[in-house]
Formats: sequence, C-alpha cells, structure tokens
Amino acid sequence: MIQRIQTVFLFLVSALLVAACFFPVWAFDAAGGEVHQLFLLGYNHISASGEIVKEAMPYAALGMLAFAAATISLISIFQFKNRMKQLKLGYINAFLMIGIMAGSLYLVKYNLVELAGGKGNYSVGFFLVVGAIVANMVAGKFIRKDEELVRSMDRMR
Repeated sequence: MIQRIQTVFLFLVSALLVAACFFPVWAFDAAGGEVHQLFLLGYNHISASGEIVKEAMPYAALGMLAFAAATISLISIFQFKNRMKQLKLGYINAFLMIGIMAGSLYLVKYNLVELAGGKGNYSVGFFLVVGAIVANMVAGKFIRKDEELVRSMDRMR
C-alpha cells in the first residue's frame, strides 16, 4: 500500500534528486573573484568583472539522468502491488544515480579542475545525490522485507 515506509524513502529519493539539480555539485571561488560552479543542469563561470558564462552541454546530461531517476522513483511508489517490479525499478534507479555520481566526478576531474587551477570543493548537490542513493537502498530493504512477510503469510495458509 502507499502508506508503507518505503513510500517515504522513495519520495525522498525524488525530492533529493530534484533538489540536487538546483544546488551546485562542485564549486571553486578564486581569490580574484572568479567563480566556477557545476550544477547538474549546467556549468556557470562568473568572471571577476561579473560576466556570467553558462554552458549546458555536456553538463545537462547529468540533470537529465537526475530527472529520469526522480521520475522512476515516483513511478515505483505506485507499483506497491508488484513488489518485484518495485525492486527492479529501484535497481535501475541505483544505476542511474551511480551514473550521475560517476559523470559528475568525471566532468570535475577532466574538465573543470584544469579551469580552476586544480582546486575546488564538492558542494551540496553532490551530497544530495549521495543521500538519494542511501534512501534508495533503504527503500529497497523495506520492499524486500514486505515481500518476505507476504511470502511467509502464504506459507501459513
């Protein structure tokens, strides 16, 4: 049913992934006032003079993965009658979120660190994706627990 605890965690996965799109994943503030920021939806470079340069691709691919994973998580909430399908959707979601993490690490390491002079810090958006992965794992645990309970009740009959 929808009121199960895994519903809360699946909704939390969706909320964290959508929020991660609007917070920087990685940021670097240079001493001269220059700012480099990687979002899941794009890359922003603010020069010392205040000029803003925004790039969408290939960075926006991470945002597309995040919205796809959030959508799958919401779809999974309404698959409560078929727990095995819910588990499969959770596994697909986990692969998408790992893809987000790997993609952001790759883009930071090979594209942005050179621009920032080898410096920078992972920011809130990165840790929101990590939280979504953890919430997805906990939801999977509760889905498996429900499936085991249903199977044990079938044996009793």
